[in-house]
Formats: sequence, C-alpha cells, structure tokens
Amino acid sequence: MPVQRVFTVAEARAILPLVRSIVRDVRDVWRKIITDPAGADVFFGRRKLADCSTDELNRLQNMEQELSVFSTELQQLGIELKSPETGLVDFPSVRNGSMIYLCWRDGEPDVLYWHSIETGYLGRQLIEEGEVTVYKLTIESSIDLNHPSE
Repeated sequence: MPVQRVFTVAEARAILPLVRSIVRDVRDVWRKIITDPAGADVFFGRRKLADCSTDELNRLQNMEQELSVFSTELQQLGIELKSPETGLVDFPSVRNGSMIYLCWRDGEPDVLYWHSIETGYLGRQLIEEGEVTVYKLTIESSIDLNHPSE
C-alpha cells in the first residue's frame, strides 16, 4: 500500500500558499478546456472525442496534459484535487482517531473546514480552534496514533 501523507491543520495552512498557486493554474487550464468549442462539446456530452478533428484532438490533449501536470503536483504534496472547476482540494488528516479531510476551496482565505471521508464536501464543518485533535502520522498498513503533533 502506498504511503499517504497526513496533515495537521497547521501543516495544511502552512502549505496553502503553494497549493493556492497550483490550484489557480488548474482552474486556468480548466477554463481553457471548457471555453474551447471542442472541449465544451466533449465535456458536456454534445460530441465524442472520436468526432474531433486532429487539430482539436491535439489542442485538447495538450490542455489535458497541462491539467494532469498540475494535478500530479498536488498528488505529490499529498493533496487530493476534488474539483478543477471550483478549485476544491482535500488534505488527508485524522480527527479523534478517524480519517478525515481538511478542506479548502479556491477563494477561501484559509483552511477553515473539515469533513469525514464518507460525507464529503456537503458534510463540511468549521474547524474550531482547539477542537480538532489531529495527529501526525504516516499510513502504510495501519494507523499509529501514538505520536500527536498538535
């Protein structure tokens, strides 16, 4: 099983300037894709990729590759891109012994929310300072909560 980075609230907030920059790049590419006539047609299901011209395919593949590069940058940081359209990302974390996500969306001033793995974005709750107990750990095959960092 691959090693998954787990963030404390402080760590997520510290890396946010870099994440914000990458997410803005993601959103710029996303806007290019959905404002491209072929990209919009394919995305909204009005046309199949097979019906695109060679020029359109090349253009879409270049934009898709660009989007993939930015998505990979986030993954290498341990962050999950949830929506290239809204700039929604999740930082894996732990709260009271359970895996959760710290949640941030482009335009928000800081990492202010968390949600359980099961509820997703719709279950977001405000992080109350001192209320969220987060442990720094590395997940391989089991969770070790013996080393609290906050």
